[in-house]
Amino acid sequence: MRSQQPNNPWPHDMGITVDRLPASLALLLFVRSAWGLTGFSSIPPVVPAPDVGGSRRPDSPALDVWEARWRQAWDRAIAWYDVEDEKHQHPTPELMRSQSRPGQPLHPALPPLWSDEYEFEGLDRQAFTRWFNSVRQKHLRPVEPSPERTCLPDLVEAWKTGLDTVIAMPYDGYYARRITRRHIIVSDATHEDPARFSSALREATAS
Repeated sequence: MRSQQPNNPWPHDMGITVDRLPASLALLLFVRSAWGLTGFSSIPPVVPAPDVGGSRRPDSPALDVWEARWRQAWDRAIAWYDVEDEKHQHPTPELMRSQSRPGQPLHPALPPLWSDEYEFEGLDRQAFTRWFNSVRQKHLRPVEPSPERTCLPDLVEAWKTGLDTVIAMPYDGYYARRITRRHIIVSDATHEDPARFSSALREATAS
């Protein structure tokens, strides 16, 4: 998102990306719902909750092992956003396989996916696709004026501190967390409410 119109309050060199429900995070949220994983109170529930279809957690290993694996995968998916952009390399098949393993360095061009390591075992792939597409379809109906233009003064101040990407997630209620200098995660309810989004941006600027 960028503006080149004269007399526009949007700074001519400010570019903002809105990333709606990244696939890497979406799949993890689906796994959490499908398998009834708990203990992640800092990550809000999603709305609407996905229809998980025929998904069923594998009998082995035990629940606590899957929950530990899920937490590791989530932390890794969030850490991916902090990988320096200038380290891009051509994503070869060998690189794609190696970067999916928890012990391997993250690659900036390839977000780690749960399915890279565990495939779709215990998951209804079609149910995930239906839920993912339904959420993305909702975002195809643009809000005018956009939240970024409605909250432009606060967005500009956050951009001056390095923020250039808003990650919008279908979380329940208010949520805002700046995960890197460049990225902030907000719930849809926060993003689409001017007062809440302005508050989130001010929090990001102060952090």
